[in-house]
Amino acid sequence: MRDLENCGKVSQLWKEVKSICMKERRRYDSVSFYWSGKCADVSYYSKYELFQSPHHRQLYEAMEKFNSEILIKPKIAIIFGSGDTDLSVRDSSPGLEPEDHMEKSWLVDKGGVLSKLPKDCLAIGTTSRGIVGTFGGISIEQENLFDENNMLCPAMSMLLIPEKPGVKILPFHLAENQLEPLIEEIKKESFYLENESVLQAKLLEKVIPDLKPEDKIRAVILLSNGLDLPFSMHLIQGAAARSKNKLAIGGAVGDLCWSSLKDSSMLALMRELFYFNYQSVPVAENSYMSTSGFVIAGENVQAASVLLPRKVRSEKKIIAELEKLKNSGISEENSFAFMFACCGRGEDHYKGKSGLEAATFNKMFPKTPLVGVFGNGEIGISHIPDFNASTETTEKVHALKSGQFLHSFTTIFVMVSFGSW
Repeated sequence: MRDLENCGKVSQLWKEVKSICMKERRRYDSVSFYWSGKCADVSYYSKYELFQSPHHRQLYEAMEKFNSEILIKPKIAIIFGSGDTDLSVRDSSPGLEPEDHMEKSWLVDKGGVLSKLPKDCLAIGTTSRGIVGTFGGISIEQENLFDENNMLCPAMSMLLIPEKPGVKILPFHLAENQLEPLIEEIKKESFYLENESVLQAKLLEKVIPDLKPEDKIRAVILLSNGLDLPFSMHLIQGAAARSKNKLAIGGAVGDLCWSSLKDSSMLALMRELFYFNYQSVPVAENSYMSTSGFVIAGENVQAASVLLPRKVRSEKKIIAELEKLKNSGISEENSFAFMFACCGRGEDHYKGKSGLEAATFNKMFPKTPLVGVFGNGEIGISHIPDFNASTETTEKVHALKSGQFLHSFTTIFVMVSFGSW
């Protein structure tokens, strides 16, 4: 970058060349969006049709304006919407139809959001009371902490990621009720499965068919409706074994996770959640227990993840953990990051200091857009390679066990860079 700046000072021609190079690089910068409306009691939404409140209209107008100004062509959008399913999906007004159990409150509607995204942009999303975003270079932690549970600040955070040449962004959607049939299908095709790791490798091939043997997985991101879902664990362990544990992993448990790969509306998801919570007999067709996510693969992709344990309770300790990420030498060029935090952290965890973790990351990595969520469980590991080294280190690889990547009362930062190659 410094060489390019110096070249631009040589002559007017070189200045123009520099401008073209800078514009080309920005085509692969991920961009973040954040919107929030005026806090309201849940009763405010009862006056309007579901997902048709003034707040929803304001969100869509802001999205349209934002999308009209971006210079990139995003491959995928990651959506974090504030909301509380304890308010919106509950057994409070039983009737003959599932809709009788749906309270009109603030939720980010999958269909509405997808209609506002750029053409051919894939998307995944989830819902939680607390979300994290970056807007105008400023980080935001919107936890929605109110004395009255019926109060909520409507908000949405979004990250748009372009697919740079040499990079593969491959989304997936895992419904737990599809796992057993898929395993049976694999067993019919493969008469002999040596061990569980072979099964996990086969599952990875089935779930992400565009992942080729030569593709190097660098990161896995997951938004799940449950913490220890077998399908998700198989995929994580399969990806880790394939990558010899040299990959970043991050994710969180929220509600109403969705993917553009699955043709289901937000109302359909709400129905599935209602039946999952209140039906005494499980229904096999109910696919609410699911996970949406994506893998990032590429020879030159840099990815790292760092886990902040429960004992990290001050800005000084946050800095100490994030310094590990900074010192790894990961490039901030064409970079983006996720913050997956426990809903028990945030302001209460830091004795009244709000926004501390996101703000600290923002200070240390000002060029990197950060989005995330306060969830009901975290998925991830600490993986901090030495990007300053000329070659990758070789170490003895041990199978990744579920207890190593399922957590509570932690925060997991995942940073990915497509670099400046």
